[in-house]
Amino acid sequence: METLSTEKLQQLSRLESTVHYDRGARLVSARNETVVIQTASGETRELVDLMSSYAAVNFGHCNPDIRPFDQYHAHLVSFFTPPEAEYFASWLCSALGRPHSRVLYQVGGTAAVSAAVSMAQRYRPGQVLAVKGGFHGLAVDALAASDIAKNHVIQHTMIGSAVQGGYQLIEKGASFTDWEHTSCLLFEPVQGASGMLPLDLDWIRSLCAQARAHGVVVIADEVQCGYYRCGHLSYAIANGIEADIMLFGKSMTNGLFPFAAMVYDQALERAFDARGGYFSHTYQPSALGCFAAYSVAQYIDASDIQAQIKSIEQLLKSFAARLASEGLADDAHVLGPAASMRYVGGDAGRIARDCFERGVLIALGGWGNDRFRLMPPITIDPRKLEQALETLYACIKDDAKLHVL
Repeated sequence: METLSTEKLQQLSRLESTVHYDRGARLVSARNETVVIQTASGETRELVDLMSSYAAVNFGHCNPDIRPFDQYHAHLVSFFTPPEAEYFASWLCSALGRPHSRVLYQVGGTAAVSAAVSMAQRYRPGQVLAVKGGFHGLAVDALAASDIAKNHVIQHTMIGSAVQGGYQLIEKGASFTDWEHTSCLLFEPVQGASGMLPLDLDWIRSLCAQARAHGVVVIADEVQCGYYRCGHLSYAIANGIEADIMLFGKSMTNGLFPFAAMVYDQALERAFDARGGYFSHTYQPSALGCFAAYSVAQYIDASDIQAQIKSIEQLLKSFAARLASEGLADDAHVLGPAASMRYVGGDAGRIARDCFERGVLIALGGWGNDRFRLMPPITIDPRKLEQALETLYACIKDDAKLHVL
């Protein structure tokens, strides 16, 4: 095959290009916590991944124990799913302690949010109440329930503004009384784009209890924080947050296929005519998504996930404490194998770029990119994580000398 030069790639859109890293850089390979990038200048660079592709690859890149497509026996036949679809649905409901729930598959987290809101609207018409600071996806309805990072996506247009009247955003910690006109409550238990910020547990538990007492459908969006990203398969369930619909995606297939699951209470099906089917998108019954999700479930059952999480958590706690003791960061949250903290020097984009130059990928968050999001693969070699954190520390120290008074 012909080797492509940068000049021959000008037709590839750069609308997705990052503002923090090398524009035009290409992915060459990846293995567990290590990725190889070729820069626009042709230089090959090896990096330690502390992003897990925003929690889509929690179990490591190219995990040799998650290989669902080696000998797949089906591809895509509309309306029909392979037996793995049922096996995985049963596994997920059992693992969540919700054996009587149902699972509806969707292509990606955005589609799952749209389906959940639509189901709630059919069951109980009214407004959608969402928590400020959340980001729920790029579809018109999912974006209407979001506020952070909204202005940076091409999907945010007057079309979305037209449906905004059906949505109401509530401040974190605020009280709410207009349940009569509310269809559903939608929230991320841990807000990803805001910087991996967990909602106050007492507040969100109380808000959910009030909503359910008034017949309002409660939707927990765990597309990013679920699948052990924050230490548990479900952060909501582990912390006593009751929801009627739970959403999972991203690492549900470890990034191998855009697939998501809407886990819902069977009672919600009363809003539908059980005699007929409902038109859905082409890839909803895709065998590949089912194979990938089932393969990840098998990997989880065969692995000591909690031991891996504990090792990472200890390193992240020590790192957060170190930065806090030196006045370099505050407002830290360590949630299992994920950590978030605010950089006192403001915009951390400079540090992200410096880390990239020194061989580490980090994610940012918050309204002004002032938060570090550290989300290494749960399978990361602890020694690699220690080295990467030392690199990040050096970058923070260097930047602080120039920008922190």
